[in-house]
Amino acid sequence: VDRIQAIDEIQSTETLISLQQPIDREVAP
Repeated sequence: VDRIQAIDEIQSTETLISLQQPIDREVAP
């Protein structure tokens, strides 16, 4: 369960980063 919780935190963090850095989307179409 701890791993699942950690994965959720990582995914939410990656989502925030991707929202703050739209450049990543341009690099990876």
